[in-house]
Amino acid sequence: MLFHSLSHPRGGVSVEQLVIDLTEPIDADGLRDAWERTVTRHAALRARFFWDEAGRSCQEIVPTESVPWDEYDERSLRAPEQAHSFASFLRRDRERGFDLGRAPLLRLTLHRLGAANYRLTWTFHHALLDGRSYPALLQEVFATYAETTGVKAAAPAEPADYRDYLGWRASKNYTAAERFWRQTLHGFKALTSLPYDRLDGPARIQAVGTQRDQDRRLTATATTTLHAFAHKQADHGIRVFHVHHGSDFTADLGGKRSSFRAG
Repeated sequence: MLFHSLSHPRGGVSVEQLVIDLTEPIDADGLRDAWERTVTRHAALRARFFWDEAGRSCQEIVPTESVPWDEYDERSLRAPEQAHSFASFLRRDRERGFDLGRAPLLRLTLHRLGAANYRLTWTFHHALLDGRSYPALLQEVFATYAETTGVKAAAPAEPADYRDYLGWRASKNYTAAERFWRQTLHGFKALTSLPYDRLDGPARIQAVGTQRDQDRRLTATATTTLHAFAHKQADHGIRVFHVHHGSDFTADLGGKRSSFRAG
């Protein structure tokens, strides 16, 4: 992940963007403070990455004075203009990327579209957290925000010490894990075919960091089967975001996001 980010610093590699539509009056200062408090609470969100003299990648947790925060008031724009402006913003924001040596590797942008219509974009480097952490962290942010507005909400649980987690990782028996996977994959010789591997020269370089939607029409039976399979295999990198008979759904298959329509 770090290697590809360094290889294509402006390609949007491993740059995640979560867009949240908020259809209610928002206290921008209170929301910003909630993010500040959440980042302070979680050491992992204050990580930066660097390389030591031996060329080894290192992670360091640093104190963060403030979380990057921008606000744009676009109430004077018509809906089509707002849509065009936001699409341009997302493209620029992704291409901007992150300096891996400067924490925090995240930023927030709040667009005000109407009297009670806001759009919050949370941009971060994928090295900070995985997909399963998004909902829990957002829940904590908005619970903290609720406190600032006088709404009673359950206080976020005190997170485990990140140092303890790293110690647990260091104590794992990777020799046993390696032995297990060597036995499990014994005899498997086929290489995983990646789309970029089938391209040559400039086309291959240009393809890095791009994505495409794949549209397929499935029967109701196939949809039900795929839904059950995806949930059963959730621990192996398959996550179903949305499934409804007769409607679109999106799945993340090994890092590739695919869109389908159930028949």
